[in-house]
Amino acid sequence: MKYSRPALVLALALVSAKPTFADDKPKVSVVDSGSFGIVVKGTRVATETFRIEQRGQSSFIVSEIKTDDATQATQTAELELAPNGTLKKYTWRETKPGDASLTVEPQDEQFLTLRIAETSAAPPKVTTHALSPSTSIIDDNFFSQMEVLAWKYMALGCRPGPNGVNECIWNELKLPTLNPHQQEPLLIAMTYVGEVKRNLKGTEHLFKTFKLTGESGEWSLWFNSENKLVRVVIAAENTEVLRD
Repeated sequence: MKYSRPALVLALALVSAKPTFADDKPKVSVVDSGSFGIVVKGTRVATETFRIEQRGQSSFIVSEIKTDDATQATQTAELELAPNGTLKKYTWRETKPGDASLTVEPQDEQFLTLRIAETSAAPPKVTTHALSPSTSIIDDNFFSQMEVLAWKYMALGCRPGPNGVNECIWNELKLPTLNPHQQEPLLIAMTYVGEVKRNLKGTEHLFKTFKLTGESGEWSLWFNSENKLVRVVIAAENTEVLRD
């Protein structure tokens, strides 16, 4: 299978970064941005607004989730990755109605440190997990992080061909992940299902479809021709996530 625009060109931490000097302002390159509507049993319950960008030698996935009810409960997350795609830091905050927070950072090449604070005034609870920085963060309801995981999978299966076009063979891979809120490491199996023509928002498109399978369930992911996530289906939870 050949693609001239695989996940590699989406620039997420899987290409070499040029050094940034102290006097230079890091160049900001937006890789993807937008919002996902989270629909449960036919009712939209929340919206994730996100931005994925490169700043200097790091890639950042910045997200905000806000419920669509009267409470407008709000959470934010920022995931920072090194040029090789490994974790540099993950920060989550609840900004409404509470002010809880958590961070995940590498302790070294073999362990991740997780700090959780129930309130801004409370001392954080610190735990250490035997996971390497190559572990992907997949937190509750942040589907932009799922997009990033799929890009990693795509990139691992792509190699430059003799004509300069990337050739991709996507076999099943098991990818290590961590859900910080559940404090639960999961090995997620990702499989390329194939290309399908489907009508989405009144227009027919060709989508690349992938399946994620883990102990906590199964997700179906749809990507458009630009390798951007446009739809997630969680059948067991009667949940659908659509790019606005």
